[in-house]
Amino acid sequence: KKRHLNDMGNKPSKRELLICETYDLTLEKLRNLECWFKEYLNHDYDYLTLEDFKIMMKQELLICDDALIASMFQEFDRFDDQKVGFEEFLISLSVLTTDSVDEKLAFAFNVLDLDSTGRLHWQEIFSVLEHLQSISNHENDKESLIAHVDSIFGTFDLDNSGYISMNEFKQGVLSDAYLISGLGIFFPQHSQNMTDIGEKVIFGDSCWKIVLKIMHGISKSINYISIWDSIEIDTAFTEIVHHDDQFSEYAPHIFNIIRAKCGIDPQDFLYSLGVEQILGNFLLGKLSSYRKKHTGMGKSGALFYFSDDTKYLVKTISTKEREFYAKNLEHYYNHFCNNPNTLMAHILGLYTLDTDSSRGIIDIIVLQNILYEKVDMVFDIKGSIQGRLKDSRGEIFKDLDFKDPIFLDSITRERLINNLKKDAIFLSNMEVMDYSMLIGIKKLNSTTGTPTNESTIEWKNGTWGTDGNIYYFGIIDTLVKYEMKKKVENMIKGVVYNGKEISVIPPKMYADRFIEFIKYKIPSTDELDDEFEML
Repeated sequence: KKRHLNDMGNKPSKRELLICETYDLTLEKLRNLECWFKEYLNHDYDYLTLEDFKIMMKQELLICDDALIASMFQEFDRFDDQKVGFEEFLISLSVLTTDSVDEKLAFAFNVLDLDSTGRLHWQEIFSVLEHLQSISNHENDKESLIAHVDSIFGTFDLDNSGYISMNEFKQGVLSDAYLISGLGIFFPQHSQNMTDIGEKVIFGDSCWKIVLKIMHGISKSINYISIWDSIEIDTAFTEIVHHDDQFSEYAPHIFNIIRAKCGIDPQDFLYSLGVEQILGNFLLGKLSSYRKKHTGMGKSGALFYFSDDTKYLVKTISTKEREFYAKNLEHYYNHFCNNPNTLMAHILGLYTLDTDSSRGIIDIIVLQNILYEKVDMVFDIKGSIQGRLKDSRGEIFKDLDFKDPIFLDSITRERLINNLKKDAIFLSNMEVMDYSMLIGIKKLNSTTGTPTNESTIEWKNGTWGTDGNIYYFGIIDTLVKYEMKKKVENMIKGVVYNGKEISVIPPKMYADRFIEFIKYKIPSTDELDDEFEML
């Protein structure tokens, strides 16, 4: 039996252990990568030829330009023998994902150096940017691209020699990375990545192709809006746009308005979530798409991703949730417009994707990440107590873990509770329940007023507590309607447990209990005085 397990590869070999240690990979990740790599070997050898590599890049990065692919192949070909073995491929993948900025920029420079002269010419940069623009479905006139490449040379070519050396390239990128990574299409006002959440989705990951399709679809969506910028508002709520055979979008103009009201620049949205992010970062020697979260968030079986900069969430919802939201989008939109300070997490897009895999057709929403800034603790609060404890391996605390009250000044608390009531009443009227209050807590040093991890991050969207900590509030999972299945679940659990303590209860009861629980955990000064007098 042990011999059979070894033959099946369940026990790591010495080679596997060495590779895992060298490239900081888990055994599962290594084996997935190796299986994926072998899919592109169209012969009996254990390496990629240039033709194999062309097929790989076309399928995995959508790159079709032969000259660019040949230059990439040359950079992956570490032994300069016109073939790329698996471990050679891992070396380059390590540069793209984990190595230093200097090594990444050297990699990027060599890829852009199409004729291998050791310096970048104007035509090389123009050719690469022109091709990558075509992948992103962005219609840009040739004159604009010429002017952009001229701008790159005006910034990078420090000695006015007519070409860019590797040192000039590195200095130029460090001073203005978006001249390159913006692909000559846009210049997003991007802030730094505040958190390091989850695992990056890269080549060989089981969901890489799904993520690539989502990113490509979102790029088409934003470009569609930029072309067709007007529509009758009544028609806009029911509009469905099929961007291709696999990717469809609901009410694109309505969500464009929502994003604008949230202060989201289309270029920032595109750079965070579209395929431009992969292509632009590749020219900086980085491979990035989305980040996947394994624990603590997202229902079982659901796909749950963060954008690489962690500004946005991409998650799957059930078909019933999609149908319910699409049907009631106008109600949600009106509530959002009438309550600009709503605590409900902003849904910024609704899409359907045919994954062309075992997952079949999936429905997707994009949301703003309430916890974009790094926090020390996260609570998911429903106002119920049955089974509401943090999982031993999870990261999210729940109702029974919430021991210490939150102290806010009276004006801030009153505004928070008023907004909470408006949202809960709206959700009750929509017959929605099972939503949660997500609370992020950034603990600060009470004596100095600085973050405990000595970070210098500027806090923008949090609420200062009277205890000196910063709190983030947002209501999530606002699409679960109280239907027959939930009613039956309520009846069964209500017999076993106290009906008021379980999560699944009718919407009106759920809203009332939700409000009271939050009010109890964020007590007013008057309530504290009353408790003190009773003592």
